[in-house]
Amino acid sequence: MQEREEMVEAVARIPNNLDDKPDATNRVVYYSNLGFYIETEEVTYMESEDGSYHSFTFQVVRDSPESKIENLVFSFQQDSTYKIKLFTYDVSSEEKETILSGSYVNLDGKVTKQELKEVEENGELELKMDVGCADVYFPYCTQGADHSDGSPCGYIAYGIITICSGGGGDGGGTENPDNSNLPDGGGGSSGSGSPANTNNDATSPTVNIPYEQDLIDCLNTDDFTILEWINNPDNFNQMRDASSLCSADATNQDFISEAIEAILEHDDVDFNDIIYVLENEQDYTNWMSDDEKNLFDTLTRTEQLLYLASAKQAKDETEDIYITFCELYNGKGDAFRHAYWNALSSSRIGVGLTNLLTTRHENQPATYPYNSKVNEMDLFNNQIGRDLITNGSTDILQDVIITLNNGDLRYLSDLSNVIGHECEATFNSQLIPTNQ
Repeated sequence: MQEREEMVEAVARIPNNLDDKPDATNRVVYYSNLGFYIETEEVTYMESEDGSYHSFTFQVVRDSPESKIENLVFSFQQDSTYKIKLFTYDVSSEEKETILSGSYVNLDGKVTKQELKEVEENGELELKMDVGCADVYFPYCTQGADHSDGSPCGYIAYGIITICSGGGGDGGGTENPDNSNLPDGGGGSSGSGSPANTNNDATSPTVNIPYEQDLIDCLNTDDFTILEWINNPDNFNQMRDASSLCSADATNQDFISEAIEAILEHDDVDFNDIIYVLENEQDYTNWMSDDEKNLFDTLTRTEQLLYLASAKQAKDETEDIYITFCELYNGKGDAFRHAYWNALSSSRIGVGLTNLLTTRHENQPATYPYNSKVNEMDLFNNQIGRDLITNGSTDILQDVIITLNNGDLRYLSDLSNVIGHECEATFNSQLIPTNQ
């Protein structure tokens, strides 16, 4: 949506109708005089086969929600503007749940539409009777009972209702869907009815999954700080991941609560990184030295997770930049990873505690004669990473990259090319600046 400048302007075209920031990039946009919000995080996009027409459909949210579904539709016009229309689906709570599950609901006589038009005197938007017709497409699964969890459907049909002059339904039926995106073996049901008029507006009932309430119900919590985090629009993407994970398996409750508590302590941590280290914590502790593990066990739970998440984030970033084994093991990538890991950890649990943990991490038995050179390299780069935080770094990743490019980090020269001992330190290995 952000790639279509006209669309962004259409969403935010009346600044005094919007709350605080008239910007379609916000997850929630508030039309104050109309008394509703639209959620821009999720949208139904429809386009004609020849690309000459498209529409965006957003769910309307009101402070006092009803069972009926309301959608705000931005319908592209030939002059490259958008008409804005409010579609209302007068359905029961049960029918709304059925739509969410991907099953069929008869919408004949239940759809009305109004156009939002600008009032010349004050520039505000008002709802007016909409003259014209619209085709309402209703995709539903003809195989299986419930697909609200995102599970694939083998057979999809499309109900089509054409409504005109603001209400009623004067056409219906199904038509063959486009099966190109279905999994192998999928198909579609055939049906009858007139094809949609290409001059009509086109939309589809859009109901967003209530991620917030689903997560609250799944966690069964009344912790105010967690509830506040769940309902903060700034946390939507991570909250949605948490809600989906909890809905998929309620036994994930403890993991999710621990992850949220860690994020509340330090909000730059990614939710999925925390979940990953929770699921793989045994592997991480197996890589620790005995001294490191003994200290790790004395940390608070949040400190433990932030320490491990820092290690994961540094590893992931390193593997995005460096490819070869010798870069990642005793090369420039290894230098980068240690500095970034220590900087991240220092910013989250403190420089002193990070120093104790990562220094003890090197207290492991030597695995080959020149292993001590690797320890020397790691300790050097660990210190550089911690110094960045001591010196007040506000852009950790960028600052680590600068130290690397300036040659402030160290890596090992003359690594082994002996089969079975690739990239290990050798008698000739020396610490050299990373700008060489």
